[in-house]
Amino acid sequence: MIIVYTELEEYEALRRSLAQAGWDTAEVPGRRLAYNGVLHAIGSAHHSEQPAIRVAVLYRPGAPAGVAGLITYRQAAASLEVEYLGVAVPGQGTGSALMRFVAARAAAGGVPLTVAAYATATRFYRRLGMQERPPGPGRPLAEFTWDAEAAAEFAQTAESVLAA
Repeated sequence: MIIVYTELEEYEALRRSLAQAGWDTAEVPGRRLAYNGVLHAIGSAHHSEQPAIRVAVLYRPGAPAGVAGLITYRQAAASLEVEYLGVAVPGQGTGSALMRFVAARAAAGGVPLTVAAYATATRFYRRLGMQERPPGPGRPLAEFTWDAEAAAEFAQTAESVLAA
């Protein structure tokens, strides 16, 4: 089950739950990345940044805090941008399921989906088939993009992945 959080109070409750389950430590980098995404959403909400950050959480019984992973994104009129993606246990399809979820959102809005990635995540986004723009002068991160049609194609399997 994926739940989307949009309010500061929801972010704060999620942060507390993740901290109690150890997501705020460096032991598992994917968990810490997800926790940082929630912190970023909290900071953004405090500053009333627009477009607002959304936090989508994939819940799964048995995962730490019941959270298999989470993704933060901003949906503007012209694009949907992923900011953070973190999972409890890598290699179980959680990141792909969350990307399918936001790809469906991008496709529904007819906008491209973009993500800036550190070198450690580039293999994941390449494997998903996103178009890559490597780092360059003044841009230390690689950028990955799906146009709205590619996002729609990727998202078509969302229901079957989320049901698993």
